[in-house]
Amino acid sequence: MIGMGQLVGDQSGVTPVVAIILMIGVTAVLAGVVGTFALDIGQSSVNPAATILINENENKEVIVNVDSTDRVSSLEVDAGDCDKRGEDLNAEVGERLTMDCSDVDPGDETTIQVTGTYDGIESVLTSYEYEGR
Repeated sequence: MIGMGQLVGDQSGVTPVVAIILMIGVTAVLAGVVGTFALDIGQSSVNPAATILINENENKEVIVNVDSTDRVSSLEVDAGDCDKRGEDLNAEVGERLTMDCSDVDPGDETTIQVTGTYDGIESVLTSYEYEGR
């Protein structure tokens, strides 16, 4: 018959083996996480970013100004029912586009929208509601 001392007595090799397996598992997971961040694996996309200021004056004109261009390679202005005076904006600080909105009837609204593109990604940067007067 096997005594109680024989069943419990010789377990000296189990704890180190379990500890080594756990350390290898944790190390593999940490290496995967660090590698993913360090190598920038995965899909990353950056949206266009620029500061566009839009104002209107008493002459029924809307002026679009480029104040900063953080991440933008091109800009496009949808003038709505207003008429552009000049070409679209270049993606450069200080660029300005004036639109004549005198054809917008009093009480009617039109939306002016500025869209930016960066690395093939297009995004609306700002929009402005002009109300005819």
